Amino acid sequence: MVTLWEVTKPHGGFIRKISLYGLGLLRRRMGIRAKLMRRLKLNTSFWDDCWIEGDSLRNRFPRLYTLESCKRITVGEKMRQPSLEFSFRRNTRGGVEQEQLGDLVTLIHDVSLSPMADRWTWALENSREFTVSSVRKHIEDKLIPVVGSKTRWIKYVPIKVNVNAWKVKLDALPTRFNVSRRGIHIDSIMCAVCDQGVETSRHLFFRVT
Repeated sequence: MVTLWEVTKPHGGFIRKISLYGLGLLRRRMGIRAKLMRRLKLNTSFWDDCWIEGDSLRNRFPRLYTLESCKRITVGEKMRQPSLEFSFRRNTRGGVEQEQLGDLVTLIHDVSLSPMADRWTWALENSREFTVSSVRKHIEDKLIPVVGSKTRWIKYVPIKVNVNAWKVKLDALPTRFNVSRRGIHIDSIMCAVCDQGVETSRHLFFRVT
């Protein structure tokens, strides 16, 4: 069965939540958009909406889109036609056009329509309901580095000591070397204590005497 990607019409509160956590991440290609789905309905745009396996059919089959005489045709209208070529201004002529037509026929072979209104669903929750926590978890999984070993906190020392040790382990301290890697201009990346090596976490804590 073909996976149906849901493209939607805006709903105020829902879109506002997405705006806070998702829209900025779309530009970073973190997959947020792919988690927003729309159940395939009659009013979905056949060519322009991303309703089946990711990208729009307009982008996936550009030669067929050029042949289409009704650019705004809906999925419901297209599927009721005798054939996919019915609304084309001419028949396909072999080569790329025929190849794309064959791929499109295969792609939508198992598509079925429901006579219902469009609605949002969210792929990261079993309930298909959007939650901010699921977006936050998705962002953290993408942005926070995976640590090979578990962090060991020592409850007998101040929390700031534990945090500092954790940052040393991850090489996340703002050493001169790390600062320079972030594109910030500094006069030198040499150790300010000994001037005998590059100032890294390992150098500061294990080599400087």
